[in-house]
Amino acid sequence: MLELEPPWPRKRGGAQHHNYCTEKCRAEYMQCMKETEALPLTFPDMKTAQDWLKRNKAEVLVDSIVLVAGAAFVIGTAGAGVLVLVPLAAL
Repeated sequence: MLELEPPWPRKRGGAQHHNYCTEKCRAEYMQCMKETEALPLTFPDMKTAQDWLKRNKAEVLVDSIVLVAGAAFVIGTAGAGVLVLVPLAAL
């Protein structure tokens, strides 16, 4: 729930107000990120998964689990920074 006024004695627009809002927002954002990271990436088909992987190279972690059409894959490297999807059963 979004609070329009910070708790007393913080004056709206002041440094304490800014710090309060920044800390509160950051805590909620970090909680959201933790919950999101716990979910595996899921894609309907391999083409969609590969396209996403190409666009998001900097954001993915090697050894992350990815679900493609119900099958589990792990993000790996093929040298020179090339990311690949390796079937989980092959490991």
